Amino acid sequence: MSGVPRATLQSHVLALALCACFALASAGCSLTTNNGNCDAQGGGNTVSCGQSGGASSSAALTEPPATASAIDGSSPAPATGTAPTSRSPLPQSAQYRTIGLGVLCTAPDIMNQMEDCQDGYTTQQVSSRMYAWDAVAPATTTMTTVLSFPRTTCRSIKLTFGFTNSYNDVSSGYHLTISVWIIQGSAATQQVTVTNDQIGTVATNLDGGPWGIDTLANLPQAGSWGLLMNGSAKCSSYNGE
Repeated sequence: MSGVPRATLQSHVLALALCACFALASAGCSLTTNNGNCDAQGGGNTVSCGQSGGASSSAALTEPPATASAIDGSSPAPATGTAPTSRSPLPQSAQYRTIGLGVLCTAPDIMNQMEDCQDGYTTQQVSSRMYAWDAVAPATTTMTTVLSFPRTTCRSIKLTFGFTNSYNDVSSGYHLTISVWIIQGSAATQQVTVTNDQIGTVATNLDGGPWGIDTLANLPQAGSWGLLMNGSAKCSSYNGE
């Protein structure tokens, strides 16, 4: 320090301190100085910085890091107390069950000309055994639709039928026959014909569209004959409609 006047040295130090203070003020900092007297009590110059009207710089250092979902692009977890949206259950396949002809007759929007069509309507012997019959279907000399559905949940049907001339309502020398068809749309199943004291069966698959049962008898004169009938169908509704 020899050769430099003490007053000049202090003025230089003060000038440097003022420059530093200007720079620190621009950065939002303040300077505490002891006028260059480093030997004074509490000697030494100090600098403190902060943000006016905001959080201190130390607060910025304690901010939590970004969550993993934001980093890897995955969706954030739902907020506490918010249940994830449940998916609607997938539709189940239709369940088919066997229902009798006597139940099919109860469907409200069908055409039914059968007599007393109900489950187990009557018990009567045809051929060599007793049968429980659901209905008596009329048969005339004109092909007649005795039961028809405009649409159906049934996918198959089987009918059993027969008649007896035990009281000789038609002369014993006359060979009475009755034929049955299941009609689907404009197509018919193969004709099945029975004669006195004989059992016949007819079965077909159904496609859900219109279907019906037709009968025809070769009566010697106008009138009708009662054909005993029962059957069952595989349907997904309780009455086949």
